[in-house]
Amino acid sequence: MITIDAAWIRSNSKTFAQKRVVVLTGAGISVSCGIPDFRSQKGIFNDIKKTLGISGRNLFTYGISVAKETRNIYIKYISKLKNMVDLATPSLTHRFLLSYSEISKGFRLYTQNIDGLEEKAGMAPKNDKSTQLVYLHGNMKELACLYCGARLNFGETERKEYEAGNEITCACCILRNEKRGIESMAGLRKRPVGMMHTTIIHYDQQHPESAFISKMAQNDGCCDLFIVMGTSLRVLGVKKLARYFCRLEGTKGRRILVNLETPPKEFVDLFDFFWNGDCDEFCEIVGECIGINTISSNIQRLSIEGSNSINDCNLNNPIDRSFQHTNSNVCDQNTQAKIHA
Repeated sequence: MITIDAAWIRSNSKTFAQKRVVVLTGAGISVSCGIPDFRSQKGIFNDIKKTLGISGRNLFTYGISVAKETRNIYIKYISKLKNMVDLATPSLTHRFLLSYSEISKGFRLYTQNIDGLEEKAGMAPKNDKSTQLVYLHGNMKELACLYCGARLNFGETERKEYEAGNEITCACCILRNEKRGIESMAGLRKRPVGMMHTTIIHYDQQHPESAFISKMAQNDGCCDLFIVMGTSLRVLGVKKLARYFCRLEGTKGRRILVNLETPPKEFVDLFDFFWNGDCDEFCEIVGECIGINTISSNIQRLSIEGSNSINDCNLNNPIDRSFQHTNSNVCDQNTQAKIHA
């Protein structure tokens, strides 16, 4: 793995032009937007440890996120994170990736980020092979019922409910039970009413989109440029995806890592080139070389610290797993909003 600089990029600009590109991104591309990464000293996991006295991995483990004993602390922290995400604006890197997608022979962005800044920049995900944006860890656009899977837009009203420590009950479950109440003479029994939960992917959770992600990766087997930006490559699923693209014959000699820290040893021999620095700077230089004009914006610096305090919780209590259902029924969001109001 050779360390590269601006001079190398300018001398090898053809490496980036007219290619079938796959990009894998992590939290590092959103740090300049004011959203902390997860594992640095000022990152989200460190804030959770300092504020709550528990590890970030524990808080974002599925069983703990839905357990009655820890649910309140989880939704309050989600409210704080959601507020930060909603206030953030896309970075130079996000805007570069949108422009890059428009001039490449082929393009796919796999993002670990849940902040949705790729969409704010203008790159919309689709549910078929034409999509240029694939969420690896979900996002914060919607909430889903833990019982029936019904979806609800995760807006400011819902965020404030979480901030206050209030659960949001599923409107579809309520409507279903109201209907069953009317038809009780027919012997229909009421079912449980589920709670709305984030659609981000937690540790120890079965990934609902794993088949789709695998299919997209197979479709991208013909790519001839692989760029990884802003990730430490420590999450198992992401490591597998990175290894897959690094070992493709078509990406040989064009596997580039962009990050502030060196990768795990297992990746040193898999990447050809390493930009040891800022993602925005890398994208700005590449953009200049291939005719993409990236415009810097006034970036609002945000902090995960200083938000409303969260009550302590006891993680030693047994976990109640009584409402961990993952059905995928869809309920009209207008109906959800009407009943929630």
